[in-house]
Amino acid sequence: MGHRYADGDGVERNDVKAVQLWKKALIHDRDNEFSGEITSNLSVYYVKGEGVPQNEVANYAYLLTAKALGYGTAKSYLHRNKQFLSEYTRANGQRMAAQIWAEIEAGKSGKSDRQSGGTGTGFIIKKQGYVVTNSHVVNNCNRIKIIQNDTKIDAAIVTNDSHNDSAVLKMSKRSKKFATFRSGRGIRAGQDILAFGLPFKSILSDDLKGTKGMVNALAGLGNDTRFMQISPPVQPGNSGGPLLDQAGNVVGVVTAKMNAVKMAKHTGGIPQNVNFALKASLVRDMLEVEDIDYETASSKKKLKTVDVFDKAKKFTVLVECLQ
Repeated sequence: MGHRYADGDGVERNDVKAVQLWKKALIHDRDNEFSGEITSNLSVYYVKGEGVPQNEVANYAYLLTAKALGYGTAKSYLHRNKQFLSEYTRANGQRMAAQIWAEIEAGKSGKSDRQSGGTGTGFIIKKQGYVVTNSHVVNNCNRIKIIQNDTKIDAAIVTNDSHNDSAVLKMSKRSKKFATFRSGRGIRAGQDILAFGLPFKSILSDDLKGTKGMVNALAGLGNDTRFMQISPPVQPGNSGGPLLDQAGNVVGVVTAKMNAVKMAKHTGGIPQNVNFALKASLVRDMLEVEDIDYETASSKKKLKTVDVFDKAKKFTVLVECLQ
């Protein structure tokens, strides 16, 4: 059916419907007879932005999956173009490909129809229920749930900026507590920060996790000034979490960690605590484009770490992607 909607064969062409049907077929193709072709087709939709938001990470993830399934076209394409991929795209694409593969394997055993496609972190920025997270956390989601204080709340995507790996969601209910952005001068290299998230939820406790560190540099990989390099350890599930200064104000969004295995192959050493966060200024720009109000606050008064932790607990939430 995916081909019919893609080609307009007997039905009106509908790229959105084609993508949805191909994803469903991918899970139910238990013998992997067509899975290589399906994943390759999905990669094309993500690189063109047809039926789904344009997303280089998702494009790479589906190509990796197609290659793993033995689809020759994907293998040759990756071989020709791998040198043009950023470290960020490779790292997050590998993680997303692992999730896609897990869904395929679960489908073979008959365990998957509407399973969780993964979880990430987000933070509330307005009492109307707006939540900021990473784009890659909510890609490929048929439904999104926000989990706050053990309560599951429906949410919808308001905007999804795959280029800057940022997204805004809106919950179906309001929130009394929300985060504030740092006003005045931006964060500087060497200043202390705290990263918050909900990693390894199925293994560790459901409590919010916070790690303290500092801003190592005001640019990310390849001197990308949209991001900053940070020292607090980042684990799967931290993505989309708030990066706070010592006053408890948002200065960034936790985004990615360095691929240690790949770096070890290139340099012979394993990088320690090399992680990245999107700068808050880009998030604020996105909110202003969407005409979403947000609050700022002065960071002149420093709080104790425990007080910043208590503050973060009130507005940091779990984002669950249902596929």
